[in-house]
Amino acid sequence: MKKKLLLLSLASLILSGCGNINTETSNNNESSDITNSVIEATEAVSDDKTEEVTTMAQENYKTYFPVDNRCTQKGYAVFFIYPVTKFTDEYRNIIDDELTKVWHKYFPMCANNEMTEDMYIYSADYEYIYDEQKDSVIPDILDALDNIEGISNVIITDGNYPDAEVSEEDQSYDFDEVLGITDLDLCYTAHAEGFEGECFHYNIYFNNGVADKNRKKTVSDAINGYDYGLIGDDYAGYMSVSADSEKVSVYLDLGNVQPQNSDKAIHGILLALNQVSDIDRVIINEGMS
Repeated sequence: MKKKLLLLSLASLILSGCGNINTETSNNNESSDITNSVIEATEAVSDDKTEEVTTMAQENYKTYFPVDNRCTQKGYAVFFIYPVTKFTDEYRNIIDDELTKVWHKYFPMCANNEMTEDMYIYSADYEYIYDEQKDSVIPDILDALDNIEGISNVIITDGNYPDAEVSEEDQSYDFDEVLGITDLDLCYTAHAEGFEGECFHYNIYFNNGVADKNRKKTVSDAINGYDYGLIGDDYAGYMSVSADSEKVSVYLDLGNVQPQNSDKAIHGILLALNQVSDIDRVIINEGMS
């Protein structure tokens, strides 16, 4: 990149008549040399167009913090937001308020957010908004974050965890912490194996290893009768319950759920299952690790 910028600067100097070139006395040969130099510089910059476009796109983000955009598709993006020090609950409310404005602007975009003291994760599924709006979603989210002090940097991906160096064991633990599972008082073991935006699959296993229609009904009654404590809206997301011979499964889709209620729905299902006896463990998004 430095080499390319050097060549561009050289070309600019040649065109402006700087250095030892005298524009009044330059003959045709000198003009030809200038033209060739400019062409060579342009070709050097054009060798890797993809790299140049990516770099320029990142530099166009007018944020006080650095942005590493690794997203390769339009329609879905996950923002990993890192603090200068630590995130607090008060800090989360500030971020939620700013990002909720973006969510309202691009409705029916689906959004979900999770936070630990070391990271705030915001997923945006905007596949079904108008095509002409899609290019502005990521810049608008970054503009909203730019209004908030204390952000160290932001990494944007297609959904993959940004640190490829993290081991599977450590990454699994991170998902438990990011989703806030470690902070819940549960009567069974709960674990998350991955993160899939606004969709969550809860696989519920029982102590005797058997699931049937009666246990399916018990689980369904528990989650449907639970008070999720929602803020400003009574919609906790689309939920469905199914069962096979080994487990009962709950599917949660947070599409169209207010961002401030996403945690209440995710945690609420786990807390509601405290009312169901003989649960051994619950695995969220099993098989995604």
